[in-house]
Amino acid sequence: MRGDIDRLNRLATEFSNELQMLGTDVEGIKRNLQALTDRLSRVENTIARMPRISGAVNIGARGSNVHGDLAGLHANGTAPVPGVVDRDGRFLNPSGSLLERVNTFYDIDLGITANISDVATARLLLNAGNYMKGYLGNRISQVNPLIDGGAEGTSTTPNFTVEDVTPYYLYIETPVKIGGVGTQWTVGKFGHQFTPYTLKMVDVDSYFYNDKTDLGDYPITGARVNFRALGLNFSAYAGVHQNDYAQLTSTAGFLIPGLYSPDLNRFMPQGGSNPLIGLGSTLIEQSAGVRATYVSKKWEIGGTYLRGAGSSSDVAGVADTFRDLQVYGVDFRLHPLKWFGVAGNITQSQWNGQFNEDQQFHIYGIGENDRRAWDLRVEVPIGRAMLTGQYKRIGDGFDAPGYWGRYGNWINPRGIETFGGKLEVPIGKRLVLDAEGAVGNYNLYHRFGAPGSDFTYIRAGLRYPLTSSNSVDLGWEYVGYDANAPGGVDRVERYYNAGLTHQFSPRLSLRLLYQLMNVSSGGALDLPGFRYEANIVAAQVQARF
Repeated sequence: MRGDIDRLNRLATEFSNELQMLGTDVEGIKRNLQALTDRLSRVENTIARMPRISGAVNIGARGSNVHGDLAGLHANGTAPVPGVVDRDGRFLNPSGSLLERVNTFYDIDLGITANISDVATARLLLNAGNYMKGYLGNRISQVNPLIDGGAEGTSTTPNFTVEDVTPYYLYIETPVKIGGVGTQWTVGKFGHQFTPYTLKMVDVDSYFYNDKTDLGDYPITGARVNFRALGLNFSAYAGVHQNDYAQLTSTAGFLIPGLYSPDLNRFMPQGGSNPLIGLGSTLIEQSAGVRATYVSKKWEIGGTYLRGAGSSSDVAGVADTFRDLQVYGVDFRLHPLKWFGVAGNITQSQWNGQFNEDQQFHIYGIGENDRRAWDLRVEVPIGRAMLTGQYKRIGDGFDAPGYWGRYGNWINPRGIETFGGKLEVPIGKRLVLDAEGAVGNYNLYHRFGAPGSDFTYIRAGLRYPLTSSNSVDLGWEYVGYDANAPGGVDRVERYYNAGLTHQFSPRLSLRLLYQLMNVSSGGALDLPGFRYEANIVAAQVQARF
């Protein structure tokens, strides 16, 4: 409309003589056009101040059954069986029928953005439904084995009646100039992450996709500033973590492969009065961090520092025990040649507090290298394919609220050293192969003389678009621990996946997933419940607006 008015103004000026000869009031036409322009400006300003609404709706259903040597471990096929869990560590339906218990959820995210001044913007993400509390058990950053949100240790049947409305994000952002430096400030409850080894929220749901929980941003209540100085990009924040659904975690509830320890420790710091189970702070209540990055055409480098603090109600008989965590690391990516690149992360962590955990690390044989994470990669593009070689060593004393990967149902592995690689290659015009593998050794408690295990990991996936609206995904994952001494972990996990995606429109899709899961354990995990086969079926409809 504004373009049409401008063209009319130009035409009225260009043909003013002709219009006057025709007896037309040119000045009157110009006044009317100016009035129309002013009216349009008022309408545009009103629309600009109006809140903009967007959102997503996810509706899902899931069923599962189990077959295996579970005799005597449950009653009437309804009670959860310890150790019989899915890839995410949630209890599986012990019944042999897929349809005996089908769980459904709905999840609605409503985003509202409003300009409250010429420079300040308010943003709200309002979540409603039974996904966060019903399916995830009100823990989006930590695995809850009960999928009905009930109390731990109960065997109630999930009914997914646990619903809630939560202001997931609520913040104001505005540019502020300080000392000649332009900064962008964010105040309120916002999402933030640094690197996988310093600050990134764990994805605890392998079966359904959800933007807010899958992207890795931790909800933080506080303030954040982004600015550029000396050629570097800086991002710093400080805030508290007092919401009950996204507490900081490094273990997501897991301690060793195949074992789930609910709420034993949000962080499992190696120290305190008993380093084996990591007595200490059960909640990092506040944290602050800063990250600086420099990016050029052939290389980039970043440095991160994070500090968190919290207190537990009772540790070794001492009430309100204070604990302090520091994490600092360097990450880099070099591209000296078009066909060769090097990347890596080197990160260190350290606990301190009233018990002087730093000294106890040395008492229990935990050295500096045990508190360090190494992740080094060599990247070689070959035509349209990308080949990556990787070395990874995660010390068993390393601890950070990040998400550096998983092997089967073991999230954020530690006490592990592996060599491996990844391959992503298009095959023909439509088929894409994605593969990954690693071999090495696992020994979480080597300093106590505990036996270790040889480790093997293989994952492969094929993606094939049948049509412009339909695609098929096939996947296989193998995780093997081979005890090299009596009492070590001896376990094999196999996952076979088949998925179908149908795109009704760019904003409406349907996903179907079938997974066959086979688990067999021996050695230290030689328990009847740790040998089973499970079938898992999941369906999800996602709509965006």
